[in-house]
Amino acid sequence: MGEDTNLYGIFWNIKASPRALHFAYKVLLNRIATCDNLTKRGVNVISRECVMRGRIEETIQHLFFNCIFVGKIWNMCEKWIRIVTIHHNIAKNHF
Repeated sequence: MGEDTNLYGIFWNIKASPRALHFAYKVLLNRIATCDNLTKRGVNVISRECVMRGRIEETIQHLFFNCIFVGKIWNMCEKWIRIVTIHHNIAKNHF
């Protein structure tokens, strides 16, 4: 718990818009409405698979860190704002 408490303390001091911080916080807590989360909440979804890839379950991990289509979007954004980053596979490693 101590490591998580420190992470969240650092997180809320990041200079970003409140909306961006709130969204990122929901990603960290796995609270985004992905197919797997909707199913866990009792929502009837047609398929739990990623709408882009098809064969892989749509989860936070897949959507933000493993999906090759979303990875291309991240790369375009990085080029657009002229930054170079290392992509981690775990949300906490981004903070």
